[in-house]
Amino acid sequence: MQHKLTLLLLVLIVILPGTATRSAQDSGDHPLLRMLALIPDVPSVRENNGIPVAYLDRHAVETKRAGAAQPHSWAEWRALSDTHDPSFALWMAAFDSVAAGPDWIGQILLNGAEDMVDAVGFDYFDITRALSYGQPPAVTDILEGDFDISAVGIALSNREFTETDRNGIALWCGLAGCENGLDIDFAAINMANPFGGRLGRTQPLVVLPGYLVSSPVYDRIEDTFNVLTGAQSSLADAPDFRAAADAIIRTGTLLQALFLDPNTAFDSPPPDNADPLLVYSLAAVAQVVNDPDELTLIALVFDDVSQAQAAAGLVEQRLSAYESLVDGRLFTEVLEERGLVSRDVAVYFSEAAGKSVLIITFRKSLPTDGLQQDESGLERYEPSGLIFRTLVNALYQRDLNWLAPAAGLE
Repeated sequence: MQHKLTLLLLVLIVILPGTATRSAQDSGDHPLLRMLALIPDVPSVRENNGIPVAYLDRHAVETKRAGAAQPHSWAEWRALSDTHDPSFALWMAAFDSVAAGPDWIGQILLNGAEDMVDAVGFDYFDITRALSYGQPPAVTDILEGDFDISAVGIALSNREFTETDRNGIALWCGLAGCENGLDIDFAAINMANPFGGRLGRTQPLVVLPGYLVSSPVYDRIEDTFNVLTGAQSSLADAPDFRAAADAIIRTGTLLQALFLDPNTAFDSPPPDNADPLLVYSLAAVAQVVNDPDELTLIALVFDDVSQAQAAAGLVEQRLSAYESLVDGRLFTEVLEERGLVSRDVAVYFSEAAGKSVLIITFRKSLPTDGLQQDESGLERYEPSGLIFRTLVNALYQRDLNWLAPAAGLE
C-alpha cells in the first residue's frame, strides 16, 4: 500500500556542518547534559537489557502546550482539577504524552503527591526535570528542581534518616543503613515518598544543590560519588551520548528522550549477524517542540560520517516497507493516523563528540487549544506527543525492528 499523497517525504543524506559548530558551543550547559554528567559510564548502565536512560523535562511539557495551566504546587493543581478549569484539561492533554522519566512520575500525582512535602521536603511541582536509569531493582532516579535543602533534611530527619558528609556532599541514609536500601517493609509503605516508598524502602539519597539522586542499590550511590569526585567518567563525557544529545538539542526545546543500547533494545539476532551498513553504538528517541511543529526524533550514533550516510538509505527503505507486528499494516500508516505530516532523514556531525548521527525526524503540527470531536462523538483536547508515544509504545512492544542492527530485515 502506497503512502498517502499528502505525506511529504524528504530524504536528505547530507552533513549539517553549521549547526554542528553551534551545538559544540551552546549545548554543553543544556539540562540534559548536566543530568548525564551525574550518571557513571559503566557497564551496569549501558548493558541494561533494553532499559533506557529516560529523561523528562516536566516543566517544558506543560509550558510548550498552548493554553495549559502551569501550577506551582500540588494544591494549586488539585484546585484546578476540582473546578474543571479548561487550562487543567489542556495540562492533562500535555501530560498524557509523558513516556520518560521515573516510573512513578504520573502515578504519584493521583496517589501520594499531597503528602510529599511531609515525606521528602518538597512539592511535586518543585520538580523541573527527572531522569531514571538502570535495570530493576537497581533503578536510579535523578531529580532537578528548586529544592529547599533544609526542608528536605528536616523531612528525612523526621523519618529517622541520618546525614553523612561525603567531601562536602550530603548523603542521607535510613535506620537500616545505606547498604540496605533494597529491603522491603510493607508496614512502612508511604506512597508520598518517590524514593522507594511504594515498597516501604529507605533508599539512600544524595542531596546536591538543585539535584537529588536516589537508588536502592548502594553501589549505584558509590558510582555517583565517583562521578562527582572525578574518579569515574560520566555519560556526558561519552562521545556517543554527547553526539546524540547534541543532535537532539539543536532541533528545538527538548521535552523527553530515551537513550538505548541497540543490541538489547530491539528484537534482533546476535551482533555477529549485524548488517555492515547498520552498526551503530547508541539509539535515542526524543520529543522536541520547534513552534509550530512537534518533532519526534530517532538518533543513531555512528563512528564516522560515511557510515551514517551509508545507513540512511537502508533505514529509509526498512521504514517504508515495515509492517507493524501489532497493527498488521505499514508502520508509516499508523504514524499518519497520529498526525504525521512529513519525515526526513539527515546526517549530523557533532564536533564536540567527533561522531556522526543519523537523524530520522517525524514532524506534525503542534496540537491546538481547541476542542476536537473524537470517533465516539465526545469533545476533547488532542493529546500532545502522539507520535512520540506511538514510537515508545512500539519500542516496548518490540515493534521497532526496522531499527535493529541485524542483517536481512525488511
